[in-house]
Amino acid sequence: MKRWQDVVRTAIDLYRSKRVAYLYGAFGETGSDILVDRLWSQYPEHYKKYVTDRGHTKQELKLHVRGKQCFDCSGFVSYCLGLGYHANSDALRKMATDTTTPKNGYWGQMLWKKGHVGIDFFGYVLECVSEFNDLQWNYISDRDFTESCQMWCVDYTNSSRW
Repeated sequence: MKRWQDVVRTAIDLYRSKRVAYLYGAFGETGSDILVDRLWSQYPEHYKKYVTDRGHTKQELKLHVRGKQCFDCSGFVSYCLGLGYHANSDALRKMATDTTTPKNGYWGQMLWKKGHVGIDFFGYVLECVSEFNDLQWNYISDRDFTESCQMWCVDYTNSSRW
């Protein structure tokens, strides 16, 4: 079982590295042309909506992620939790042992809303948002998360509410 402090430390270390890129379907792989091609062919609707429809090209995405550690939101949270595999946001929600509102959440808990997850940091959320937006801090109150979730694989002893 991982301690909540280790979940927080893993997330902060990734953020501080400045070498993280959002890539839908990714779980910590190193960004490469081959990875982008594989995920683009696996999830063409996503990449059309969030890349080409927003004025970017596949080549720009390849250049953006090259050499960086790549995650989507649930891949980032799965990695920080130490799961060892990529669970999507709904699967992660089903793994929660207890839930509350984001306002009543604790440090290191997973924040959840339909289709998206992040990590709670005392009133802030660290989340992988979308292609070209990558890993970022946001105020929890500025986001529309619906639940704060204690995860079965994390010990929250001595974690505090914000």
